[in-house]
Amino acid sequence: MAKGGNIVARSDLANNKYAAADPRVVTVNQVAAKGVTPLAKNFGQTFNDPNGPWLVLTRDAVFGDPSKVDKDNDAITASLKG
Repeated sequence: MAKGGNIVARSDLANNKYAAADPRVVTVNQVAAKGVTPLAKNFGQTFNDPNGPWLVLTRDAVFGDPSKVDKDNDAITASLKG
């Protein structure tokens, strides 16, 4: 991968002679090594639950009373903080 000028997927392989030849690749490898995967603890119950707040917001915004969207969005935030 690196020999072809591509970004490697593993940070332990990022420092190599091929990557060092292109400063753009070096920069991406350095930044990617510091990345983290975000976590939304209650994602499933917020967005996938058929009784969850996302569906309520969607129904209000599309079929119901759009004036409730701010309140519904607050319910999504509260559920994710849960």
